[in-house]
Amino acid sequence: MSTLRGVYDRHGEQFGYLDGLALYDLDDNQTGTLRDGVIYSLDGERRWIVKGETLCTLKGEPIGYFGAPYIDEE
Repeated sequence: MSTLRGVYDRHGEQFGYLDGLALYDLDDNQTGTLRDGVIYSLDGERRWIVKGETLCTLKGEPIGYFGAPYIDEE
């Protein structure tokens, strides 16, 4: 059982999800990790900044948000 959060663009379209600290695309491929308020790609490059529930570019421009947490019972 784990806690998941959808990741959405500014238009409300889901493009991924956060499972704990791991970021996945909708095909269940891990694409990054969350560490200290920053989303890193799998090769360690900074991709996005997390400000509260908002996902921002490295320049601080909002590009999306996290949905409410939900429990995956599998």
